Amino acid sequence: MGEPPLLAEGVEAQAGGDHHDENPHGIVPDINMASDIVGPRTSSYNTNVDGRPQAHFNVIIFECFVCCRSYFVLFLRMEEGRSIKLAHKEWRRIAKKERRRRIRRSIAQERDANKERLRAALENNMAYLNFCAEEEKQRQDKEAQEQKERAERERLWLEEEIRAQKKWQVLQEQIAKEEQEKREQEMKIREEFEAKRAAFLKKKEEERKQHEELLRKQEQLQKEIDDYIDNGVKTPEALRDVVDNQPTKILCPFFTKTGACRYGNACSKNHRRIFLSKVIMIPGFYSHFSLEKNSAEYDTDVALEFESSEMLRHYHEFYEDVIGELESFGRIKTLKCCRNREIHLRGNLYVEYYTEREAARAWRNLKGRWYGGKQLNCEFVNMISWRNAVCGILECPKGSKFCNFLHTLKNPHSRYNIKSSRRPKNKPQDSNNSKRSEHRSKSEWEESDRDDGEKDRNWRWSKSPETDLDRTKDSETEHPHSTKRKQSQRLSSDQKQRRSVKSSVRSSKIKISSKKKGYRSDRKRLRDNEDQNKEDASNGRSPKRRKKKSRKKDKKNKRKRSLLCNCKEKQVMIVLSVLLVLCSVHPLVNGVGFRGFTFQGLEEPKPLKEYADIITEGWITQPLDHFNHRDNRTWSMRYKENSAFLKKGGPILIMIGGEWAITDGFLQTGLMYEIGVKYHGLMYYTEHRFYGESKPTKDTSTENLQYLNADQALADLAYFIETKKKEKDLEKSIVIVFGGSYAGNMAAWARLKYPHLIQGALASSAPIQAKADFYEYYEVVTKSLGTHSEKCTESVKTAFVSVEELLAKQEGPDKLKSLFNLCDVPDVNSAGDLGYFLNTLAELFAGIVQYDNIENGQTKIAALCNNMTAAHLGSPLQRLAHVFSTQDKCYDVNYNNFVKKYREISWDSPAATSIMRQWYHQTCTEYGYYQTTSSDKSIFGTLFPLDYYINLCNDLYGDYEETLDSRVRRTNIMYGGQLPDLHNVIFTNGDIDPWHPLSVLEDLNASSPAIVIKGSSHCRDMYSDVDTDTDDLKKARARVRDIIGKWISS
Repeated sequence: MGEPPLLAEGVEAQAGGDHHDENPHGIVPDINMASDIVGPRTSSYNTNVDGRPQAHFNVIIFECFVCCRSYFVLFLRMEEGRSIKLAHKEWRRIAKKERRRRIRRSIAQERDANKERLRAALENNMAYLNFCAEEEKQRQDKEAQEQKERAERERLWLEEEIRAQKKWQVLQEQIAKEEQEKREQEMKIREEFEAKRAAFLKKKEEERKQHEELLRKQEQLQKEIDDYIDNGVKTPEALRDVVDNQPTKILCPFFTKTGACRYGNACSKNHRRIFLSKVIMIPGFYSHFSLEKNSAEYDTDVALEFESSEMLRHYHEFYEDVIGELESFGRIKTLKCCRNREIHLRGNLYVEYYTEREAARAWRNLKGRWYGGKQLNCEFVNMISWRNAVCGILECPKGSKFCNFLHTLKNPHSRYNIKSSRRPKNKPQDSNNSKRSEHRSKSEWEESDRDDGEKDRNWRWSKSPETDLDRTKDSETEHPHSTKRKQSQRLSSDQKQRRSVKSSVRSSKIKISSKKKGYRSDRKRLRDNEDQNKEDASNGRSPKRRKKKSRKKDKKNKRKRSLLCNCKEKQVMIVLSVLLVLCSVHPLVNGVGFRGFTFQGLEEPKPLKEYADIITEGWITQPLDHFNHRDNRTWSMRYKENSAFLKKGGPILIMIGGEWAITDGFLQTGLMYEIGVKYHGLMYYTEHRFYGESKPTKDTSTENLQYLNADQALADLAYFIETKKKEKDLEKSIVIVFGGSYAGNMAAWARLKYPHLIQGALASSAPIQAKADFYEYYEVVTKSLGTHSEKCTESVKTAFVSVEELLAKQEGPDKLKSLFNLCDVPDVNSAGDLGYFLNTLAELFAGIVQYDNIENGQTKIAALCNNMTAAHLGSPLQRLAHVFSTQDKCYDVNYNNFVKKYREISWDSPAATSIMRQWYHQTCTEYGYYQTTSSDKSIFGTLFPLDYYINLCNDLYGDYEETLDSRVRRTNIMYGGQLPDLHNVIFTNGDIDPWHPLSVLEDLNASSPAIVIKGSSHCRDMYSDVDTDTDDLKKARARVRDIIGKWISS
């Protein structure tokens, strides 16, 4: 915008030309300064001698007037108040003040006048007016442009806002639709779940009713059978029925003739079974090594060391052992034992009685009995004709291996043969035989009031394998006066025992011996015979005489070998018995615990006897397989309950059991107990399947261990919660689960899989990340030892290096055997022996670090390191031996013995009682967790890498090498690894716990915090506060209590 035009000429025209020279440049006057327009107030200024200006005449007149006016005012004031008297100075001050006021007023009036004159002059100046009009127009144009732009921006903003609102509305509709679909899906899933659950409960109820009805019918039938057998009533109609497994098919000829078929229930033909017959069959009653040998199972060269006549002698012993028992049930007409080698006929014993009642009595008393360590099963056989069942070919081309007809063994004295009489006429009957042949209503073995010490019982006959041992102990206690008679009975029993185990011992010898050894012995025998023949020919002796003499010598040597073998067998049996007792007393390898194998599990608080009455033990029926609706098998799960503090609406707190047997400890003390008491909750402690007393299957075979996994165990927990909520009428109560170690995994995963049942969880020291090569474990052990002193870790490292160096030397293994009190010299050629030995040594340090706490004023780590750094104990290797060898007995570090021990599948075996067969199967199939020496930071040698554990899996359960990685990956996929999508789960870990690298160490979200406790070990936060606990540990427990309290209160 341009400058306004010069106004000098117009201004001069208005104001006069006297002051033209005072503004020669035409400067625009200031409108605020009137003096610039009208000129100075006076035309000139005169000064006096003192330098003050001399006022203009009219100004002087005016000043005088004003001064007079001031005096006049003062005079009036004095007149009003006669008492006021002013001094001269006061008068002058007032006069000066009035003068200044007057000057200011005159200047203001003059300025206003100048402004008015300037405004009038500008209004008459056309250039200025044009300038102002142009400025106004530009201002209006600018305002119009700005208004237009503002309107455009507002229009665009409105359009964008409308589009955003529409988009937001569509998004809200989509979210609402998705939420509606999600609610409908959840409702559908819930309805389906409820429907399935209702159907399942209905099915279970129907099955229960059917089972009860079946039991009632069985009881009724059993009563009718007992009346039929004991009281001589008419044969029940139910026993006359027949059952066809495939009624539309033709009858199987071999099953009809022999009562057995090689195809079993898979046969394509009909198998007709009867409920009553004169003939009973006991499958597999007789067992001998020769019946089991075949090319598919054993070495074909075993026949070189086996004589066929031995089986007949063994069968005669078996016959004499069982005939008395079989005769006690009735009169035997025919008795035949199969020597077929096919499984369906192998060792089957057929007994034909004269009447069906006698056969039924034998069936009732023998079914379920135990003989030789195995349980018997009896069946009725509709034997139409013995001649159709027994093979009639003298030399059968198929032999006893492939023929489906009966190849029988000859009974002693041809007794009870098909054409023979019941007893040989020339055999006298003594009193015992006459008693056995009597027709009695009950077997002497079922009489409850029978004196066990009065009758001689063979060790193989019993109701269970353990009954006779207990019975012998009781009888010795009750009848001490019959010691001599019992010794004679034991002697005869020992003789029979030696005979019965003779073949099994020989079979084990045959399995151990190699082919080369057998061939070498045969070649040596032939060479000896050839040399002897040459010698006889040279000396002129008769070969027949030499052969006769040789046969006598062989018989004599055979008798010696037999006696020696019997003595050795007896010694072997005694040693095995002693070993069995030792294993049952001390199931662990060396008391420390093998983290991958003989793992201790969670250390539970000691139960308090004074509070034992508030704990109750219960059992709940669980499905064996929760995910197979066709499998109706069930089992009983053990749990413990504490309801002493329960109030209506209280929470349900569940301590989840892991790989250990549960006790009362956590229901009487500990963190969960304190929370349950404070909030009046119902507390449970559940036992994991396959551990403790919760045994779902008959044994721990690999086939049965398939039901031991996290999926089934979590389903057990969900089924338990659902059942107990309804049973206790606590369906609206909140459920909080607690778990430590592996059970901590279960707690977190239960919240992940069943959030509608579980509202919160505490996972203490939970290694939720599955990993096969867990080398970080010994890294943490090394670091934890180093926190005490670097000298300790150096000493341990030096000791393990010394062990490996000795193993590489020729005399080293013998020195290690003596130094560490080992039972055997380590086999340096066996990777299993070396790995097991070094792992056992390393486990000593791992166990102490994992469960470190303060005892006797110092930590366990400090006590261990004090021993490893004590100079008076010798070198680091000697210190390690001193720490390791703390018992008088030797340590068995033989890998083969270790594997053999833990391959046993019985629940009474040390493998199952120490829970390690079950736990190690879980590591082989789900988690890994193998603490290896793959890390460079480890100080425990290099002899137990990942391959060592994989070979152990293969040796114990089968081939797992190719499936281990896939199963570990599956676990992490199913449960989220170290980053699961969880809420309301607390993860607690100690920084010296070797398991903490696999747990959650940072907060997942606001509701799932991770608490790392400095200086704490494995699961220490699960217990109550004690004086020796660190402040960090106490603060962590307090925080856990506060968080869980908020869950319960909300």
